[in-house]
Amino acid sequence: MNIYFSCATSFHIFVSYILAKTLYKDDKNFIFIPNHLSNLVDIYKRLDKIKIWDKVVLIDELSGENMRIENQLIEIMTNYKIDILHYFTWGTKYSRILFNLVKNKKVKIILTDEGIGTYMIKEAYEEWTKSNIIENNTVDLNRIDEIWLFDPDCYVSKLKKTLRKIEFENIISDPNSSVEMCNELNYIFNYNYKKFSSDIIFFDQYIGALDEKNVIDEKIFLNLLFEYIREFKLIVKKHPNESFIKYFGFNVEILDDNDVPWELICFNIIINNGYIDNMILISYFSSAVFNTKMLYKKYTKNIKIALLSKIYRNHFNKEIFDNSFSIDEFIKKFKKKFSKSSIVMPETFKDLKEFIFSNKNKTYFNINLHKNFNYRIKDQLYEQKEKEILFLKSYIDKIKKINRFMKVYYIDKIIASLYVDTGFGYSEKEKFINEIKYDDSFTNFIVNFEINNIEKMIKSFRFDPIENFYSKIKIMNISYIDRNNKLNNINSSLITYNGILQDNGYVLFNTLDPMFNIEVNDYIKLVIIEFNIKILPLNEIHGISNL
Repeated sequence: MNIYFSCATSFHIFVSYILAKTLYKDDKNFIFIPNHLSNLVDIYKRLDKIKIWDKVVLIDELSGENMRIENQLIEIMTNYKIDILHYFTWGTKYSRILFNLVKNKKVKIILTDEGIGTYMIKEAYEEWTKSNIIENNTVDLNRIDEIWLFDPDCYVSKLKKTLRKIEFENIISDPNSSVEMCNELNYIFNYNYKKFSSDIIFFDQYIGALDEKNVIDEKIFLNLLFEYIREFKLIVKKHPNESFIKYFGFNVEILDDNDVPWELICFNIIINNGYIDNMILISYFSSAVFNTKMLYKKYTKNIKIALLSKIYRNHFNKEIFDNSFSIDEFIKKFKKKFSKSSIVMPETFKDLKEFIFSNKNKTYFNINLHKNFNYRIKDQLYEQKEKEILFLKSYIDKIKKINRFMKVYYIDKIIASLYVDTGFGYSEKEKFINEIKYDDSFTNFIVNFEINNIEKMIKSFRFDPIENFYSKIKIMNISYIDRNNKLNNINSSLITYNGILQDNGYVLFNTLDPMFNIEVNDYIKLVIIEFNIKILPLNEIHGISNL
């Protein structure tokens, strides 16, 4: 049979590998990966070398053209019949087009575990469609034949489908095959296992980019959280869609392997230590904290989970996520499966601290700061910190004016930057800036960057159109003049970015540091970029509906 995997995130690829390597090892396997994120393009290059899949296809989402994406998918499926489709998410353009191409064919569609959202799939999709315009490419959940999960016992959605367990614990119980799989996954994700010491791991999410939240509230909340548990050794697992700028001013260590699935890091810990022991995992509602137990139940000891949603609600008098009923039902089932003592939802920071103390000895650590953040916040009592939050002043000053509801930004100029890589990576020494006058009534711009050293070959360049604002950006054209005065146009397939491609061709950035990366390998005199930018009210910011 021909098995297709429709991926959009690193975790999707992780799950696809498990299935292709084991259950479908005697079948023909095909995997789709979009080119909208640079880390996925890098993974694509490595996937093609390990020969687990019969064909690895890089889907050109960057073009923003529905017809081009559709033609690319049709060409593959015409040459290679599709029998089974493992479908993870509707959150990318190509995945919605693919679903509609196969929904009327004799294809078995298996909705496959992509995180907690899959366990409440109908409710998550309904909420997502309320705030996202997806034109003609809707997804009919009734067309799904089966749902495969790592732990079907925790499924709570009202969508009634045949459930199947993805067997993983039995796979890793074989020492020979598990080591081989771990090594291959490490190669795919370019991960080198290294021990790290931590009492608490905080799995962050991009709360500041969601409808109900604003970025200042999130900054205040994180400050209070980090200060209140500062005597414990804490590591942050940053969400892949977030910028490092979010953590400016915090005395915390950030896990370096941002694009590596936490589930793979756990796999490595088990291979090297035999089990995962004595960790406290905290988050608002990250899938990673639950997956630690659901994927590795036999290999975890003394793993405690603390969810912060009630603290956030009590502090700001608003919920973090919709679908609170489905989330509550999921937690009930999770507690029933893994014991009530394994997970708590404290009401206050004081409750959280008492929970940590009850599971850890009171110790003090000197935490190594992430290299980008070396500002140490003054040691003050919690009550004083809650009132002052002094470091936020510098953050707010970066925004010229914000209306009192934090819904509209007012600015009159933006600073666009171009970084060039001549073989030593991007640095401030090879950065070119251009100040652009901004007006809401005119958002099309052409910006030129004159390169001052044309004797060095440029391997790639990075365009940062704006900083410190959420935005939607559409690249109209990128070209450059080489040292022979020849004008060269950049093919859209060479452009990657850290945002989410929308149906209208814009890239939505749920980060305050948007960037476009372009491979060139040429000698360049001048770079010319034509783009459209819209600075967003926070109530227009949405992302892939992964919790």
